Amino acid sequence: MGRLFPILGSLLFLTLTLVVGQDASMTANSKTDEPSLVNRERQWCDAFKDANEATLKEILSESFIFTDDGGQVSDQRQYIEATENIRVKSYTLTDVAARVYGETGIVTGRWSGWLTIDGKDVKASFRFTDTFVKRNGKWYGVASQDTKLP
Repeated sequence: MGRLFPILGSLLFLTLTLVVGQDASMTANSKTDEPSLVNRERQWCDAFKDANEATLKEILSESFIFTDDGGQVSDQRQYIEATENIRVKSYTLTDVAARVYGETGIVTGRWSGWLTIDGKDVKASFRFTDTFVKRNGKWYGVASQDTKLP
């Protein structure tokens, strides 16, 4: 029993050291990756506005999933095809925040803009949450969810 306490103490110390070290490295990566994520988000929005299929395919993972404000789910192909019926005239991004967790990044914010959908002009605002995964040094969108604001 006397030998058990030093072993347990050592294990606890090692565990705490690993957890604190992991948090520190995630924070260090966050400081350099957060601006990259925000930039990637802006590239994505611009590509959607411009209906730039090639750029959207480069930004969005092949396994990309989008959930709209009505609960409809679209894959990458369906999402990109939607740009044929939606024209973004102008938009702004506000309240944008990025968080990095290892090789995963989350970007949240508010998108507001003027669109033409099936020939009808619409002003819309959404809160969004976009999830990215870092592969070979580049961020790829893997999931997105929008909530329409009143």
